[in-house]
Amino acid sequence: WMRGTVTVDAPGARVPSPTTVTAAGRAQLADYLAEGQRALSRAQAESRALPGPGGTALVRVAVGLTTPYGQVATFVQPSLDLKVGDTVIFESDDRDFHNVVFKGAGPEPPGVRVYADPAGRGINVALDRRSADAVDPPPGGFDDRTFLSSGSLGIQMPRSTWRLTFDTPGTYTYACTIHVLAGMAGVIRVSAR
Repeated sequence: WMRGTVTVDAPGARVPSPTTVTAAGRAQLADYLAEGQRALSRAQAESRALPGPGGTALVRVAVGLTTPYGQVATFVQPSLDLKVGDTVIFESDDRDFHNVVFKGAGPEPPGVRVYADPAGRGINVALDRRSADAVDPPPGGFDDRTFLSSGSLGIQMPRSTWRLTFDTPGTYTYACTIHVLAGMAGVIRVSAR
């Protein structure tokens, strides 16, 4: 959760100058960014593939990462080369808020919509329904032209994992529509066994 602290000093108290506060903030930001990079490096070094049934593979893809002071908006292992029958398990941390959308042949749905508060109190942020609702594979299977959506993943959301078995060769592009402008996207290439 986002959190902050407000400190009220007594009248006449000595407080740090704006220059001192800015310098401390920049140093803290650098520490937090480095912490995020270390978390990403550790996650990328983990083995994420497991043996599946009948010689297939199960591959875990982290949907974002969380550190004590921030989130890393990326898929860990965003680019995969799979064989028909392999399964991907998308896993979101319970503190993150993401989705996984395969746009298929259509346009990518809008993710976050920002609009002015009708009462003039600032702005509101809403996740577009096509990005928030789950669209699981149809009973007949899916291919790289099929629209699919994990729906909202993570904190207080209906699910924190989403599992897809790829039975048709093709190139499947996907993104978190909430964080796509930060580059949170990936591709799965599926070839015949």
